[in-house]
Amino acid sequence: MLKVSMVELYQEAENFLNEHFGLSLEVPIRVAARMTRTMGCFKHYRSWNRPIEIKLSEKMLTHHDPEVSIDVLRHELIHYALYMLQQPYKDKDENFKSTCRRLGVALTRTYQFKGEIYTYGCASGCSEWKFKTRRNFDRHHCRKCKKHIVYKGEKVIA
Repeated sequence: MLKVSMVELYQEAENFLNEHFGLSLEVPIRVAARMTRTMGCFKHYRSWNRPIEIKLSEKMLTHHDPEVSIDVLRHELIHYALYMLQQPYKDKDENFKSTCRRLGVALTRTYQFKGEIYTYGCASGCSEWKFKTRRNFDRHHCRKCKKHIVYKGEKVIA
């Protein structure tokens, strides 16, 4: 279950954009179940010069505090606002970084991952691997001992 509702996310987005940039949100905010490497992203068509959407990780919205989710949303909204204002909007751009600092919003890779970790290992126990998503190792073998790779369990990092 999400710790922040979609209504709250949209209200926060509208308020934040209007207060700090004089803009309104013209793209959808989507929750992405498959996002495991990033907590959020702003997507746009570069060739059409048009924004598409803001995506937020379902794992982030489920396992992190609401304050973290709002901060990640604001980070993505700054990308969106600077893009709409035709200013440098990428993580590496100094204009983006200074805007984040001025508004008290976290920069990229500030928060640690929280969520499920799936553990796999060989049947003999000589090797172990951890992934953020479920995998199918039915036809795989360990390089060291040549035994089948089996599912060992799931752990939630909180």
